[in-house]
Amino acid sequence: MNAKPDPLLTTAEVAKALGVHPSTVSQWRHFGLGPKFVRDGRRVHYRTSDVAEYKRGKPSLALPDRVHPIRRPILKLRKP
Repeated sequence: MNAKPDPLLTTAEVAKALGVHPSTVSQWRHFGLGPKFVRDGRRVHYRTSDVAEYKRGKPSLALPDRVHPIRRPILKLRKP
């Protein structure tokens, strides 16, 4: 039962795969959007399978594994 571990990608690699800027992926992560991610201390990585699932259009909440979800900011819309 030696399953190969899912390769991990950096934010830059995910951005390239999705065709967006790395800062966009970081913002998605901050607001709980985008593919799921894994924290290793201060480092952030993405499993290849999670990125592929995101690209297929399956909805996912981007919360880190093994870390308590932090409070997400509430976006207030301005009234015109």
